[in-house]
Amino acid sequence: MSLPATNITCNACHYSGSTGVAFGLFKYQTPCGNITLPRDLGWCNTCKSVAAIEDTDQAARYESLKDDISGLASDLAEEIEKAKRSRPLLRRLFSKQKPDNDEIRLIRASLACLNEELANPSVLASYLRSERGAKCLSCGSSEVFIFPQIPAGIDSFYSEERTPEAIGIKHPGCGGELYATTSELRLNIRLTEKRYSLDGERIS
Repeated sequence: MSLPATNITCNACHYSGSTGVAFGLFKYQTPCGNITLPRDLGWCNTCKSVAAIEDTDQAARYESLKDDISGLASDLAEEIEKAKRSRPLLRRLFSKQKPDNDEIRLIRASLACLNEELANPSVLASYLRSERGAKCLSCGSSEVFIFPQIPAGIDSFYSEERTPEAIGIKHPGCGGELYATTSELRLNIRLTEKRYSLDGERIS
């Protein structure tokens, strides 16, 4: 898969970074199964670069969990339908037995667990309450801050011009202004899953 990215550069030095660091599948590993890791683009003082940063906003985390539950419900419906279609025709027509297999049981268990956590948080309580600061998803440092929204008016990928737009942030340690421009290249991304503990530590 190829995706357009935005370059982040400094007008006072040779620094260059990319929003591509936030591309990919980021997941928290939990007792209820893997859930989506909400993230923002920001700066890590340890990496000294643009980085993907955990989004610790409570509302964002609740909405992300609701989206995961909705996605699992769709996955369950698809898996049940797939199991039905795999049955012989006569069994499909006359059997009252509900489809069941390891994948269906796994999805059902994860769905039940996440629904319970949404209603009465337990193992996800500290996560949903955002009881700690955000971490860099590259190095795990807490010396981070979130960028404001990248300016909406930057040139499109297909534009012949690339006019830098200030993002309203000084380059830490340099003092120059950070600017955003659309990259002339699309990034080829392999959407491999990056897994983290609920403490923000990289697992795999």
